[in-house]
Amino acid sequence: MNKTTSLAKGLCPLSKLDEFPELLKDGTWHNLTSKVETLKLTLERLEKTAKTLAKQDLIRYDPEAKKVKISPGTDSLASGRRSAA
Repeated sequence: MNKTTSLAKGLCPLSKLDEFPELLKDGTWHNLTSKVETLKLTLERLEKTAKTLAKQDLIRYDPEAKKVKISPGTDSLASGRRSAA
């Protein structure tokens, strides 16, 4: 396994990652299991991505409920710009 493959293992492909904030732009809580089919990813991969984005304060992630929502001040993330907070 090469270095790039090992680093990317478990994370969403970039094209799918670009779609993820767009799905959250309404600011409400979203169930990850409902996004699995939309993004055509496994729940495990989507959970890892949610955890990573939550660590960066881009989204809020409730792992027990398997729900995500965009963090306040990052609603412009879906349009490609992050608000200055």
